[in-house]
Amino acid sequence: MTIYRASSELPKTQSEFYKNIFSILSTRHDKTKPGYKREFNSNLGETKLQEIFEYFCFKSFKKDELILSYPRAIELIDVCIKSKNIKAEAENVLQDFSKVVCLLPVDGLNYTFVHKSIQEYFCASFIIKKSESFKKRFYGDYLNNFMVFSNMKTVIDFLKDGDRYSYNNFYYIPLLEEYIRVFDINEYSNKVVENILMKIHGDNKISIKLLAENNIRVLIVNIPKEINNIVCYAFELLDHKKSYLQGVGLHNASVEGLKKDGYVYLKDYLNECQLNLMNNKAENECAKLLDLYKEIKRYVSLEEDYE
Repeated sequence: MTIYRASSELPKTQSEFYKNIFSILSTRHDKTKPGYKREFNSNLGETKLQEIFEYFCFKSFKKDELILSYPRAIELIDVCIKSKNIKAEAENVLQDFSKVVCLLPVDGLNYTFVHKSIQEYFCASFIIKKSESFKKRFYGDYLNNFMVFSNMKTVIDFLKDGDRYSYNNFYYIPLLEEYIRVFDINEYSNKVVENILMKIHGDNKISIKLLAENNIRVLIVNIPKEINNIVCYAFELLDHKKSYLQGVGLHNASVEGLKKDGYVYLKDYLNECQLNLMNNKAENECAKLLDLYKEIKRYVSLEEDYE
């Protein structure tokens, strides 16, 4: 907040806040101190130093390293410097990260990011500047190996803000296409409701699962809002004033496993009126999802035509 005190308007998003923070901390902040100019220990320019920091964030984030020992920080920085063919000493670059831009301060015997979101933002910034083929591989790995990349959600959100074309083209379109395929969604019908199972527990809590039998590619990554609205609507129909949400999730094992655990198909539990309401909700939300899919496809197509 101190950094933006002189601004007439505060950033509206986290991405906007972090966009210029490296430059502000390394250069602009010093303009408030007459006669004082910060020197980089590495003798690098701000742009080169940020390039190294972004790569450093990417590599440390992949290893889930928020706190690094001095030898480990030096090791990673050295890899980043050599990879980018930049002439600098890793020890001096670390000093710049720690004492000049102050984004990786000393904490006892270790170095730690001032906040995890700093590491995540600059990790995303590194990805945004990479080639189309790199981004395609990255998003493909994320979609196909979600359990390995389960900590990437905030990075993905930063990528959405900073590179909407690649986010849509390589991530969100494939995600929507998988839902459309698995639940056979078209303008006339869908199979969402018939794949919802529910269980009422002894304490009146309700668990609901959206079955995606043998379809684990992207279904556990992120549930589109429209599909989530359908599932959550079931809670409204089932609520007895004493019922509380226990869990909503996708299930990618066999339906037999759920049944053994006490789950039943929602369509077999609801009365005719409730089922009609549920089907109408699914029809409306699936229509919105298809409209969204078409809109995103048009956006990507226009971006490609522009390029």
